[in-house]
Amino acid sequence: MIIKQPYMDNSLIHFLNSIQNIVLRILECYSMEKCFRCRFPDSNFAVLYFSSYTVQPEILDLPHPQNHGITMRNLLNELQKVNPQKVICVIRLNAPASFPRNLRKIQQKAVDEFFKLNCYVKLYGKSQFINHAKFFFGFTYCLSHNYRSIYSEIYFGSTNMTLPGLSSHNRTGGLGNYEEFHRHKYVPWKCCPYYFPKESLYLLKEVEEIITERYNLYYDNEYLESYLNHHVYIIKQILNSLSSRIERENIGEIFQAYIDSQTTYLNLLSFINDLPGRLRTESIIGELVSQVETPNPLEIEMLVPINEEQAGRIADELGYKTQDLKERTKEYINVTFLALELLQKNYKVQDILEYFDRFEERFYLFLRENGPLHRERIRDFLRRYEVWF
Repeated sequence: MIIKQPYMDNSLIHFLNSIQNIVLRILECYSMEKCFRCRFPDSNFAVLYFSSYTVQPEILDLPHPQNHGITMRNLLNELQKVNPQKVICVIRLNAPASFPRNLRKIQQKAVDEFFKLNCYVKLYGKSQFINHAKFFFGFTYCLSHNYRSIYSEIYFGSTNMTLPGLSSHNRTGGLGNYEEFHRHKYVPWKCCPYYFPKESLYLLKEVEEIITERYNLYYDNEYLESYLNHHVYIIKQILNSLSSRIERENIGEIFQAYIDSQTTYLNLLSFINDLPGRLRTESIIGELVSQVETPNPLEIEMLVPINEEQAGRIADELGYKTQDLKERTKEYINVTFLALELLQKNYKVQDILEYFDRFEERFYLFLRENGPLHRERIRDFLRRYEVWF
């Protein structure tokens, strides 16, 4: 573990060096492929998988403190020179719709930037409330009859992809974050292949699942219809349960229902935000956020009670009254029902292509040409080597 003091740039240095290591290995493999194409199989590939609670778009252009020409955007743009069928970029974030006001706009801008960099963007997870995972996972697989290289690198810790999270006070007007981070490199072929870390295997599987889901959502209307209907059904069940729970008089039960109504609403906002067709989904989200204030995810996370007794104590400490909690809970139940109604009325799977904005139109073409190949390259690797892990 390494500590990042508020006045230090060490987290940014290690973060960009981790990405640079993967990029250099990708370029090295690609250059050898061009020289010895007939000897290299078509299964070589590389993965860059990012995850963060939030991202400042400016972080893409934050230069390396010791090497001013290196930025995250430059490194990812460098990969555009490589065969896109062999370079896989994935970013996992909290959905912009789950944030209040200005933060929503900033997060959305970051999402747009990653779309432009041909990254698979994941904004929603089943049963997920908040994505707190902050990491970069890099992986390269380069193989021929006389050359073999499998390399993995993981950078992780408490640092969000923000200026204060990665950088020093000199860049942020005098304030920086106190953070911790870790960085591990693995070169299994230099010893024994079965030393390859299980966490890397897990993350490769996760990347494959994200690619598969993204492709199915954009190109398989039956899958999208089923995916949508299943989620609507689950949310309706939750809302019906909440409606009956708020008829009770125990303040602990009602406070639990109040928190559950907000987590359900935030979860549904993330679900809508993650659907293809942003011209339509953003109009639905815009109507919803005009009806009720978007809860702060971190505040709700702090208020989730262990049990009914603790819920009652929290409600008393915060000065909530039974009738006030009931009204607030009904407000979130009603707006969540409205969200389902708007989805069923205005989001037509057969018209999905009409809902794409300019970022999605570009990604749609990229996905058609590269999605199945990306998925099969990872699956092929897992089939070959999973027995060792």
